[in-house]
Amino acid sequence: MASKQMIGICVNRLISAGAAWDMSQAPQIAGELNRAYPNLADEVLEEATTRLINSGPDFITSAKLLEFVRLVQKEAWAPRGREVPNLGPAMRLTHEQYVRWWAAYRAECLAGVQPQVAKANADYIFTPPRADRRITKAEWEQLFKKTKNFGRRV
Repeated sequence: MASKQMIGICVNRLISAGAAWDMSQAPQIAGELNRAYPNLADEVLEEATTRLINSGPDFITSAKLLEFVRLVQKEAWAPRGREVPNLGPAMRLTHEQYVRWWAAYRAECLAGVQPQVAKANADYIFTPPRADRRITKAEWEQLFKKTKNFGRRV
C-alpha cells in the first residue's frame, strides 16, 4: 500500500502538471489506488507519476494514472532475463563480451540444455581462473615425469 504522503506528493505533482484536480480529491484517488493495487510500492507510484507527466497527455485522469501504475507494476514484477551473468562485482562485461555470453547461452538453450546449466556453461567462459587450481612449476615437472612415457611403446 502506497503511503499517504507519497500519494499526496504524486497528486500534487499531477495537479501542477495540469490535472483538473484539487487536493480535496486526493483521498478519492488514494482510495482508487489502494483498491486497485493494495500492495503498491511508493517507488512504483512515483515512477508511474513521472511517466504520466512525461507523456504529456491532454487530460490527466485517475484512469490514466491507474494505467501507468499498472504498466510500471507489470515491469517491476516481470521476471528479469539473464542480462549480465553472475560473475561477481569485480568483473564487468563490455558489450562485446555480453554479446558473446548471450550467444553462448542462447546456443546452449537451443541445443536443449536446461537454462541453469546453459547459464553456468556460458558463465564459465568469463570466470577468472582460481588460484588454488593453478599448477605450479614443480607440479608441472612432476606431471611430466609421471606422464613422459605415457602412450609410448617400450
